[in-house]
Amino acid sequence: MDYGLTARQRISPSLWFGVNYVHTERTDGHLGYNDYSRDSYGMEFKLRLGRRFRLAADATYRVYNYTSAFAYNNPAAGRKVLKTLRSTVSASFKIRPNLSLLGEFAYRETASNDARIDYDQSQFLLSLQWNYN
Repeated sequence: MDYGLTARQRISPSLWFGVNYVHTERTDGHLGYNDYSRDSYGMEFKLRLGRRFRLAADATYRVYNYTSAFAYNNPAAGRKVLKTLRSTVSASFKIRPNLSLLGEFAYRETASNDARIDYDQSQFLLSLQWNYN
């Protein structure tokens, strides 16, 4: 079950930003081991410079509260802790009406006392996009 709130504000015809909050309650069907509540905090930003260039950024920070799960399924290691951060920055440049150059950087950080899910990841993308109208 999710409950959330989103607010967006347009600053100008080509610029807007938004923030959001979502609270999630999850009930696991397997003895409640992975029951959790999660608080998510997010932001997004979009900018259009002229007809050809667009820039977008977003980020989401999530904090999980597990009531029954233990790290490594081992009660001596303490209750499972999980916090994640996901962010993306992307830019596009329209070369022709149907052809665009896209660039994107995505980052994910996962912090946990369970080493199986504790990692950081980053990705760079560069591509050409053809829009068929």
